[in-house]
Amino acid sequence: TWKKVNGSELTFTGNWTEDANPDFHEGDAHYSNDPEAAAEFTFTGTAFRWYGQNELNFKYGKIYVDDKYVAISNAYGTPAVGQMIVEVTGLEHKAHTVKIYPYGPQEDANNTIDIDYIEYSADAANASIAATSILAAEEYADLSELTIKADKAKVLAVFAKNGDKFVAKDITYTVADSSVASVNEVTDGLSIKALKAGETTLTLNVGNVKKVVTIKVNDGSLPQKRME
Repeated sequence: TWKKVNGSELTFTGNWTEDANPDFHEGDAHYSNDPEAAAEFTFTGTAFRWYGQNELNFKYGKIYVDDKYVAISNAYGTPAVGQMIVEVTGLEHKAHTVKIYPYGPQEDANNTIDIDYIEYSADAANASIAATSILAAEEYADLSELTIKADKAKVLAVFAKNGDKFVAKDITYTVADSSVASVNEVTDGLSIKALKAGETTLTLNVGNVKKVVTIKVNDGSLPQKRME
């Protein structure tokens, strides 16, 4: 059984625009492309779904549960209302706080997200849903290789998934050669700091699922021009 959290029950902070349309669930929705804008709600349960619009100028949203970055959405597509933008499952049955942000940057109008309504479930079976894959991404695209210049850092977002669903399970990690790159947990994933030129691997694990990302570090120098 899924219960709806209507737009009027969400807390919107920052720069959101209210959009009226009789095809929306309650006749209105909210949209924003400001990465500082947030939509927040609380619920007690094991899974939730976010519904809104797909549009050709809509794109990524960042979803946090209890301050943990658990999912990224992509609303780019043929214009349509009432679409399920993302589903997050695998949560422990207890009270949770969810925050949704546009990915940004605000200067890019194509990074807009829209929130019509949320629905959630308290079905205990959701809590035991296992991950079947790991998504490792700088934005949305899944990566198997990451190149970094020496002395620079990149943040790699890592998510557990089961098909199209995001599964709110902890992902553990190990780096094969810590002299090439160091890895630390940050709010938006794993911060990978390049230490010296070379190559190593980052191994991600959740349950029985493993993903290996190759980390290549170059020294940042330009290739030498050949003299004719």
